[in-house]
Amino acid sequence: MVDDSKQIRVLIVDDHEMIRGGLRTIIKRQGGNITVVEEAESGERAIELCKCLAPDVVVMDIKLPGMDGIDAIKTILALNNRIKVLVISANFANHVVDRALDAGVSGFFCKGSGWRELGTAIEAVYRDQSYCSESIADLIKERAGQIAGDSDADKPALLSARDCDMIRLVSEGLSINEIAKVFGRSPKTIDNKRREIMARIGVSSIPELVKYALREGISDLY
Repeated sequence: MVDDSKQIRVLIVDDHEMIRGGLRTIIKRQGGNITVVEEAESGERAIELCKCLAPDVVVMDIKLPGMDGIDAIKTILALNNRIKVLVISANFANHVVDRALDAGVSGFFCKGSGWRELGTAIEAVYRDQSYCSESIADLIKERAGQIAGDSDADKPALLSARDCDMIRLVSEGLSINEIAKVFGRSPKTIDNKRREIMARIGVSSIPELVKYALREGISDLY
């Protein structure tokens, strides 16, 4: 049972200092029983702070330097499944939502939403309720329903951050040799990985892969 008189201890995770400071200020101005205990600029730092502080709610962007934000969320929840994670982002493309839902996040807050909603969102996930900003509610419900309702064979492919990087680089026109240098792997390994990803997402040509990247928000080529 949730103790409504208890202070809700929040960890803010974003790689931009200005955004972290803005979120802290917004939470402070809203008053109530929400307090920011610490800030982190990366997934690795967020994990360290969750180990020692055990915040009630982590308000976290998933586009972070170094460790992928979704992988950080999985690690945090594996360490302490009582922590609630509220994802904040300006871009909730299909593949982002799918991976976040699979990781076990409790809510989605769009950076384009009114910031007054932030306190409501934090309180909701703290009370074991799901939350999503109104502007993306239909998308979240659609993706959650598709993942829950499909058979294992028909579920949408979950792409790792590295998979998305591969798709983005291919869609931007880099050659296999150029991508191999980026990842520090042999061209043969990269080519095999590209073919495996294409088969997993159901595309059979590079033009189809580019269309997939644009549709899913992996690349903003155009």
